[in-house]
This record gives sequence, C-alpha cells and structure tokens, in this order.
Amino acid sequence: MATKSGSALISVYRGLLKEFSHRKQVGTPAYNYLITKYKANEVTSDRYCRGTKAAEHDAANYYHLLRSSRMYDELLIKYHGDGEGTLQKSANRVGLALPKEYKEEDSETK
Repeated sequence: MATKSGSALISVYRGLLKEFSHRKQVGTPAYNYLITKYKANEVTSDRYCRGTKAAEHDAANYYHLLRSSRMYDELLIKYHGDGEGTLQKSANRVGLALPKEYKEEDSETK
C-alpha cells in the first residue's frame, strides 16, 4: 500500500491510526504489525499472489471493524451505562414521565 498513492489509501491509514489512538493501543504489537505490513506492501504479479487491491481491501475492512467496535462500545456505555440505572432515567430515555408518588397523609394532622 505504501507504493500506491491515493487519498483513499491515506484516509484508511489515518483512520487506522486514529482508531488505535482512541483505544490507547499505540505501540502495541498489533499496532506495530499493522504499520509494518501497511508500509511493506508492494504490488506483485497476480499469478502467484493475491490481487493488487487485496491489501487495500484488507486494510479498509480492518479500519471499519475497529471503528464499528468503538462505536458499539460507546453506544453500549450510553444506553446501558453502569447497569445501575434508576427507573426515572429509564423513563426519561424513552420519553416518558413517571407519575408522582402517592404519599398518604397522616390522620392525626387533620
């Protein structure tokens, strides 16, 4: 991929770097492996290797996987929170209002 020039390839590369930084995984073995593979990719003859666009496709798929899993984690936290939501929070989330609780008055004060 390093031999091909194009805004799509650079966009995918930057997206991968951004996703790794969101997850605070810069410098991990997965990060280092991905960067070295991305930079070392060269176009070879199609007779013995995968197609010329195969590495680009793999990088784009991996980027979309990382982005989608980050978005899933954010939505999970947003809508499930810590698991200790109150009934009031749940009602507000779906646009409902809870009725006021009935409090029985003391008969001695009347």
